[in-house]
Amino acid sequence: MLRHLTPSDWEADRGTDDGPDSPADSLGFFGFKSLTDTRRVTAGGRAVWRLSEGMAVTAGYEEERQSVRGFNRSFSQFGESSGDSEDDWRNRAAHAQFSWVRDALALNAGVRAEDDERFGTAGTWRTGAAWRADAWGTRLRVSAGTGIKEPTFFETFATGFVTGNPDLTPERSTSFEGGIDQDLGGSLKLSLTGFSQNYRDLIQYTGSPPAEGDPNFFNVAKARSRGLEAEASVEARPLRLTGSWTYLDTEVQDAGFDEGPGATFVEGSALLRRPKHAMAASAFYPVSSRVGLDVSLRRTGEREDRDFSSFPAEPVTLPAYTVLDLSASFDIAGRGGGPGFTLTVRAENLLDSAYEEIWGFTAPGRGLYVGGRVILGGGS
Repeated sequence: MLRHLTPSDWEADRGTDDGPDSPADSLGFFGFKSLTDTRRVTAGGRAVWRLSEGMAVTAGYEEERQSVRGFNRSFSQFGESSGDSEDDWRNRAAHAQFSWVRDALALNAGVRAEDDERFGTAGTWRTGAAWRADAWGTRLRVSAGTGIKEPTFFETFATGFVTGNPDLTPERSTSFEGGIDQDLGGSLKLSLTGFSQNYRDLIQYTGSPPAEGDPNFFNVAKARSRGLEAEASVEARPLRLTGSWTYLDTEVQDAGFDEGPGATFVEGSALLRRPKHAMAASAFYPVSSRVGLDVSLRRTGEREDRDFSSFPAEPVTLPAYTVLDLSASFDIAGRGGGPGFTLTVRAENLLDSAYEEIWGFTAPGRGLYVGGRVILGGGS
């Protein structure tokens, strides 16, 4: 039996200072400041039992404690408001998975149970199967499962002009996927995947709560997405090339109680910020055994969004954009068999493309970033 333990401690201080654009900016909500300190401590364990050749059971337990202290101040033509809060909660989870492999067939199934002090208990599951035909270089696969997305801290505990809802439940999804992988020889591989997802209990914001004193967030909306993803990879040694294309079709099926073209969810319309088409390509070239170059290009299509700076919000379209990145990695061996080091130099958005992933928030332009990590064992 194999055992794994995974403790971690993470803390972050974040703040926002969105002041008036000019002295004349004095209508509506024209200023906002916030400070948030978040700490997350997690610990977990996992055990693996090999029941027989090709058969295994994995079970584990995780516990997380999170604390958040926040302060915010809003400025508007209706006056100034502020709020502060201090909250902490605990989340526990147990999970198990069964896997079985025999000859060309592989099966797996798993379950996970969450016990959260905020929203109670929630369970998810997943299952899948794969079959390969080595003579044809073909692999078929199918999978299905459920998932949850927890409410954010702001949606749950916000104070001031916006009031959080501590009774929110997680957003839920059910997904199905099927695909085929084909090895054409000569290091060329193709993959095609079809997928379908249904979302329910989506969290919706409303500026007009049902009753005075009610929160601004509720679980009401429903949506679905479906699409295709095609991938290709080829190794023309020493060069390795990959490419992908994704078609995504989303639709809001239940808009909840918020109405009008500027609402976050509009029945029959696409989900916000989801492009119908997205493409990516990359090339990796090992200059030597310790130096590698990586070039990546991604193209993101048009997406629907909202201009929330006005009330009611105005529908807008985020234009398509292309981003080119270049990175180089250097493995530096340690002396005398000591720890080594990998240095990474990355140049992002080399074309200096001007684009927005969220309306009103310009993405970073051309930039250079340097990072690294320690390699135990002398980097060999």
